[in-house]
Amino acid sequence: MSVASRLVALAAATSLLALGLTGCAQDADGPREVRITQVEPGQCFTTDEAHTLAYVVDCAEPHLYEATLRTELEGSDFPGMDAIKAKADELCPPQFVTYTGVEEAASTDYRSLAFGPTEQSWSKQNDRGLVCVVSPANGQNTTGSAKAA
Repeated sequence: MSVASRLVALAAATSLLALGLTGCAQDADGPREVRITQVEPGQCFTTDEAHTLAYVVDCAEPHLYEATLRTELEGSDFPGMDAIKAKADELCPPQFVTYTGVEEAASTDYRSLAFGPTEQSWSKQNDRGLVCVVSPANGQNTTGSAKAA
């Protein structure tokens, strides 16, 4: 399944993102809540069921995703899901290799995914973030980092 196909599945499950969430570090009291498109490279996280919020944790804690790249998409008008999928397919596979040290097709441990804005979050929250992530191929929480040493 391509990054674009996974992005579509995630975007279809995404509703209007929560307003007013900022910050990217884990609080002393537990995971820090941020919009999913605001996660920074190297941060490990889990999500809510709708994939709108990320719960950033230390990578030593159980998590399902690890951000490898975050970029801002350009333009004032929503580019459409096809354009966002194309950008994810352009950026995420090479970043997977750079981050993990292996091609996704050769990895038995991780797969590449992307989270991007919806038309609603783009227009109502000025959300332009596209985040490439790696996730365990078995779909189970993991501990540690996928980053190549």
